Amino acid sequence: MAGHRVYHLPRNFKDATAADVLEYLPEMENGAGVFLGYVSGDSFYETLYEAALTKGVRMINSPEATRRAMEFEQFYPLIHDLTPKSVVVRGIDDVKEVTRSLGYPVFVKGEIKSRKELGWEACVVRDAEALRSRFLGDGKLIAREIAPFRPCPGLRSDFPASREYRCFLIDGKVVGMGFYWPTCDPYGDVTDEERQAIVRLAEEAARRIDCPLMVVDLGQLESGGWVVIETGDLQYSAVTQMSHMGFWGALGER
Repeated sequence: MAGHRVYHLPRNFKDATAADVLEYLPEMENGAGVFLGYVSGDSFYETLYEAALTKGVRMINSPEATRRAMEFEQFYPLIHDLTPKSVVVRGIDDVKEVTRSLGYPVFVKGEIKSRKELGWEACVVRDAEALRSRFLGDGKLIAREIAPFRPCPGLRSDFPASREYRCFLIDGKVVGMGFYWPTCDPYGDVTDEERQAIVRLAEEAARRIDCPLMVVDLGQLESGGWVVIETGDLQYSAVTQMSHMGFWGALGER
């Protein structure tokens, strides 16, 4: 693929160890590796990383960098002023903090992902009792302020889609971006001024988080400004409407 060698991996290492899976991988000298796939168990990537090292391949993202980009409790303190205010709910006292500092309704999600695919009502809690019940059922939650995003009516019947873009960054620089939803931006292409604002904000988030391959999702407010919605490891992220060849070409130039 664009000059890169591709090797297929299982979704987990239950039936074979990482060393077994990489047995056919030729030994290299100062090789660089990228994993593309689904978010797996806590130890999957770290196990893959260590096994690849024995073959002379260093994954571009270290396990620590991946956690900084993926785990809310790691990236939020670094970009708290760039993203809607949030509270990590680990106990009843945190429910009181949500009530005090955020108010209701709030958007709730897990450490890495939300229930967005199940619709808006699966993602929103409207009072303290509902948040308490949700916490007791699910364990740790992230409660987020619902920001006044610029709406994109009609994109989804069960979720109030907003104008969002996903930026792809390599070594802190935006190499591509695309409309987040699987359709065209109803407001048309971003203007040069909007593009500059998006790139500036995404690169500032990347600078603080310090993950070589990462994505930054941004949403436009009704006021016209932009905020970070969340960040992630590019290796686990859909490429949305960015050119796949453009991404691989940029990676090859790294």
